[in-house]
Amino acid sequence: MARTRGKQWLWTATTPAVSLFRIATSRDTAAFRDLLQKNPEQIKVTDRYAVYAHALEERGHGVCWAHLDRDFCYWSTQLGAAGTVGQWLAADTERLIAHWQAFRAGALDRPTMAARLSPVRTAVQAAPRSAVKKGIAHRFG
Repeated sequence: MARTRGKQWLWTATTPAVSLFRIATSRDTAAFRDLLQKNPEQIKVTDRYAVYAHALEERGHGVCWAHLDRDFCYWSTQLGAAGTVGQWLAADTERLIAHWQAFRAGALDRPTMAARLSPVRTAVQAAPRSAVKKGIAHRFG
């Protein structure tokens, strides 16, 4: 087996049915695109590494909620407006997770979950606008 000098990157793509692992010599957009099937209807959930934003269309790109929640929790510890917006987002995250867990447990059907998530979606989408008005937009992005 040939050995490659330098760093190697382990790329992972998962679905409920299968996981794919690929070792690549780079961590660039081309390596990321090589990992994925061409399926524009599929939503790809990632962290916010810049390669993903360049390789995916916005409508098919979901950001990992755990990464967002970590940011919201940090912001909620700050003083002033940033802390207030962070507290709102952390509370909305708790509501989102509670509804998702109820759905997964069979206590909610998909339409009911969607209806309950509608105000959460509205609040989360409004938070960056509120941040801009409060002069803390640099924390969002």
